[in-house]
Amino acid sequence: HYYITNNLSMAQYDLTNALSEFMDLHLVFPLLEFLSTREIYKSESLMKSKYQLLQNTNMVDFTIDVFHGLHPDEDPPEALHLKRNEVVKQLTLLQERSSQVIEMFSRKDVAEVVEKHRDSQQLWTT
Repeated sequence: HYYITNNLSMAQYDLTNALSEFMDLHLVFPLLEFLSTREIYKSESLMKSKYQLLQNTNMVDFTIDVFHGLHPDEDPPEALHLKRNEVVKQLTLLQERSSQVIEMFSRKDVAEVVEKHRDSQQLWTT
């Protein structure tokens, strides 16, 4: 049996940093949240990691929240507000483009047909 003694840091056994480079960015956030509950790393260090990671996503509101956590007395950078506006525009455009498909799959008769078939190939033959 191997036991972790009190003089060894738990951080040396954490594989998050090694594995995260192979994961989707959105899957790394739950890991960082888990690490924050374990108090293995300093809270500020984890917040900085979250902020850095969020720079490459469209999760702008979350980025602003993390920024406020790091810098409670500062306004977020203007670039974040501009990015948020672009993300909202893109979301609106995608919602408009997909509205007919969403409406079709929201119909009860279509939902029943989809539920009866196991794969998409069966839908085309029905």
